[in-house]
Parts: sequence; C-alpha cells; structure tokens
Amino acid sequence: MTHLRNMLHTLKGRLGDLWWYTLILFVAQRVGDVVHAFTGLWLVPKYVPQSELGAVLPLVSVGGMLGFPLIVLMMPFMKFLNKYMTQGEYGKVKRLLRDTFIATGVIFAVMLLVSRFLLPLVFERMRVEDGSLSLLIVSSGIMVALVPIFLTALQSLKKFLVLSATTMLSSFVRFGTMVVCLPIRGLSGYFAGQIVHSLFLIGVALTALRKQFSRDIKMTAYWGDDWKPILHYAKWPALLNFGGLLVVTTESFVIRRCLPDIESAGYYMISRFAEITLYFGASCVTILFPLISERYEQGKQDQQKVLAQSVLVTLALGVVFTAVIAPVTYLLFTHIPGWGDYSQFTPHLAALSIVYAIRGSVNCFVMYQLARNQFRFILFFVFIYFSEIVFLYCLTGYTFFALWLPPAWLDAMAAFNPCRLTVVLGVVLAYTIPTLLYALVSMKKALAKGGVTANNDVVL
Repeated sequence: MTHLRNMLHTLKGRLGDLWWYTLILFVAQRVGDVVHAFTGLWLVPKYVPQSELGAVLPLVSVGGMLGFPLIVLMMPFMKFLNKYMTQGEYGKVKRLLRDTFIATGVIFAVMLLVSRFLLPLVFERMRVEDGSLSLLIVSSGIMVALVPIFLTALQSLKKFLVLSATTMLSSFVRFGTMVVCLPIRGLSGYFAGQIVHSLFLIGVALTALRKQFSRDIKMTAYWGDDWKPILHYAKWPALLNFGGLLVVTTESFVIRRCLPDIESAGYYMISRFAEITLYFGASCVTILFPLISERYEQGKQDQQKVLAQSVLVTLALGVVFTAVIAPVTYLLFTHIPGWGDYSQFTPHLAALSIVYAIRGSVNCFVMYQLARNQFRFILFFVFIYFSEIVFLYCLTGYTFFALWLPPAWLDAMAAFNPCRLTVVLGVVLAYTIPTLLYALVSMKKALAKGGVTANNDVVL
C-alpha cells in the first residue's frame, strides 16, 4: 500500500497539479458518463416517443437561454469568488453566495413570467405538448446556470477530489430520478432528472464548504470596492455566453424544425456518443480556470505553455476517440434492438464528434483568457457565432425569400434540399473551425514572444 502511495505521489509530481487532477476528474466523469450513456441511450428513448425524442436537445437549449440572465451574473461572481477565496476573504465569499441566492429567486420569478408567453410558441415549433414542461424547463435552466458558482468554490479551495466524487455520484442521482419520473411522462421526467442532479451538486458543495462559511464568518461587503471590475468583467463574457448559447440553440432548433422526426431523433442518438469528445476539454477546464486565475491574481507570469498543452492534448484525444468510436457505433446501432432505425445516421457521427472535440479544446483557450481578464478574442468569436446563425436560418428557410429570388435559384435550392442533417452538420463544422484557428494562431504568437504576457495588457 505504501509502495502504491509512493508511486502515485511520484506520478503526481511528474504530471503537475493541472494534469494530475484533470486525470482524476476525467476518470470520475467517465464513470458518470457510463451512467449518463445508459440514461440517454436506453432509458430516455424507452419512455420518450420517437416523435418527441428529437425535441430533447432544443428544449434543453431553451432552458439555457432562459437561464442566461443568471449566467450574466455568474461569470463575474465565479471570477471574484475565486479571487476572494485565493485571498482568504471568506466574509466576502459568504456575502456573494447570499446575493447569488437572492438573484436566483428574482430571476426565476421573472423567467416564469416570460415563459408563459414564450414557451407555447416553442412547443408548437418543437411539436410537443406543454403539460408541466414550462415550469420544469425554466427550473432546469436556472439550476444549470447556478451550479458552476458552487463548483467554482470547490475548485478555488482545491477540493478537486470532492469535486470528482460529487461529479460521479451525481450521475447516479440523475439516473435514479429519471427511473422514477420518466415512466410518468417522458419529457417531464427528463427535466426532473436534470433539476435533481443540479440540486444534489449544490447541496454537496455547500456541505463541503461549511467550515469556510460557519457562523463565525461574518459577511463582508464587496460591492463598494469591486463594483467597477465586476461590471467590466460581466459585460464581455456575457456577450460571449449569449452568442454561444444562441448558436447552440439555433443549431438544435434548425435540426428539429426542418428535419423529420426520425432524423432529429437520429441526431439525438448519435450526439450522445459524439458529445463525449467535448468532455475531454471540460475536465481540463475545471482545473485550468482556478489555477490560472489564482496565478493571475498573485501577479505571476502567464502559463502559455500550459494553455498550449491543454488545447492540443484535448483536441488530439477528441480526434483519436472519434476514429475509434465511429466504426464501433455503427456496430452498436445495427445490433442493439430498437436502435436499427437510427443506424442510417451513424455516418454523421464523425463530423459531429469533431465539432465537439474542437469546441472542447477551444473552451480551454476561452477559459484561460477569461481567467486572465483578456477579452480581445470575444468580438471575433461572437462574429462567427452570429454569422452561423444568420447563414443557417437563411439556408434552411430560403423559401422566405421567394418573392425576391429568381425562380431558377429557388428550383436549384429545392433540388439541393438544404434541410438535411448532412448539410446542417457541414455548416456547423465549417463555422467551428475558425475559432480553433484563432486559438492556435494566438497561442503561436504568444509562444513566439516567450510565452509570457504581462498582467497589465490592454483589455477590451
């Protein structure tokens, strides 16, 4: 046992904190992914009819958009929570978390009101019945937006083992909730599982942080000293998050609205496998953000080589996984009962996996820049996001322009038929590549300068 402990200690020393804890978190998350995979590939399709299965991802995206006002607050709160934790200012952290709960309650009430007018239109276009979905979708979106600030508190205190265990256990909580709720009503049971999953993560985080926020810790005001940097930090990341949420929502809406039920359901099924390539970057970012943010607040030099490793390793892992999983998925879909209808969509898995792999690696670049208060890249990324949104809607909704387009053009578009999964995924992939190129070029320039960027760089 002592020999094993020494071996692990040596391995940790060689890998460094970033990759050691990333490895632990990655293993824990992959155990959770096995449970999520069973939930998403067997349990959900069993109780959600094929006619509604393709609406799952668009409705999740809608929940994310409804939770956007809270996300605007959470980005600066996460950054300054990490700062206060690093400096040992637990009174400010306690006050900030209290304000988080107050803001959540206010935003939840407002979003419920908005949903009364917005969601019936969404349900009509998604071809699903309302039932109790409105309340569940709003609650899910708010909870998903709220969770990161509590996980950030764990990250800031370097409680990565607690974070890893919680991440793994939460998947079983989500699974158990869905086992109970999905048979009652498919889509409602799905979102109930999402809500309980988030509540479990928040509860465990608060329990793990009880020593830092005991009654002996008196709340301390933070707004008077930091309101200017908080508002500054909220502005640009809010724009980035809005563009990112909107583009993901648009992609899922276009697929659901333009494609037949079987094709949108097929997209849901293959996305459960393809999305795994996104998790490589997610595991790394969880460790990367607090480490870089702490070093930045301490005035230490930036770690451009660490960033380059994060982006390139996560991208390489995603590409390798795609090469392995693509043929395996075809065999699974052709041999597992009930999946045969979706085997025709497995050729799209490679393109979708690459999209997720790129987004996961680019997210390492994004979070690294945000940890250092560098926002130059945001305008370019938002331009790419909105360009894709406009192009997708114009391409798949070309009949809207029938009065202004020559008949020959309309005939050519009808013959081409842009409302196909192949076309939509091709557009998504084409618009994902420029963000990766931007990240790679930026890293190359930084490394050419010696890998160091001063903390007083001009930011937007």
